[in-house]
Amino acid sequence: MTAKDAMELAVVEMGKAKKNFEFVSRVVGRKRKESDARTGFVHAISKRIEKLPTFSNRLDVPEGVEYAKLDESFGDNYLRIQVVLRDIDFYMRQISACMNELTQYASSIELVARIRPSKYPPVESKWVQFSVAVRDLQIVSLERHLDQIRKHLIEPFERVMRAYENPSLAMKKRQQRRLDYERSEQLKLKGKPVDGKLQEALDQYDALDAAIKKELPILFSLTGRVGNIYLKNMVNIQVTWYFHWKEKMKVIRGDYFEMPDLDDVVSTFQQDYLWADEKLIDLDLEILKPGDLGDFSQVSDKRDSSSYI
Repeated sequence: MTAKDAMELAVVEMGKAKKNFEFVSRVVGRKRKESDARTGFVHAISKRIEKLPTFSNRLDVPEGVEYAKLDESFGDNYLRIQVVLRDIDFYMRQISACMNELTQYASSIELVARIRPSKYPPVESKWVQFSVAVRDLQIVSLERHLDQIRKHLIEPFERVMRAYENPSLAMKKRQQRRLDYERSEQLKLKGKPVDGKLQEALDQYDALDAAIKKELPILFSLTGRVGNIYLKNMVNIQVTWYFHWKEKMKVIRGDYFEMPDLDDVVSTFQQDYLWADEKLIDLDLEILKPGDLGDFSQVSDKRDSSSYI
């Protein structure tokens, strides 16, 4: 192929692309002005005087494999975006509820410690500090955390969803022109000519079909790339949230910055439990001593007899 032939072919392709772009822009992006509204009104009244093929005499041309795959992928991608948005919304509601509940627990313990002080002020002081830290996390850090999620996850995903609106409209318009395409194929098989109005509808169908097959793979690729970026954003947001927790807990933990091992937690709990159990024994709460409960009826009798003292 010579340079001249290549140039002529490029000019022809540019002309086709320009024509398809004009068709798609007019069909998908147009606003219903007077001419279009009048055309639609006449179309609704006359029902297109030409007889449209009924279900019995339609050619039923099957969809191409390429378009069928694109149509399926379009629905799958759009559904995934909706699922991700619902998951993010569920996470925001869940973490807000958990923080509210934790704040209530911490505030209740702080209130008890302030109203009825015990013989262990250092322990009570730790609980008060914990309650203050949790409230600060809820009022300040949690709001920042949720704002970051809205800014870097929800709003971008909503923009991605809006990017699917025009392709969805184009696919809907293409489906409406599908009857015209089948009718033209039927006329061609019968050897009958295609009139100008039907040819215009057929040109619109071809333009929409070409635009969809060209643009949807690009949209799917960009959706995947953007999804990976937003996933990294979510990880970074979670890391920041965890960092705020560590900073707030420093006041209580002191110099102990590492997350304790579960075995250490269990061992510490058992030591504290034995200490608390000894205190209960010192208070002579015999009914709470493990091993001395015996039969439930004996416990009941002991409780009843003590009530008469």
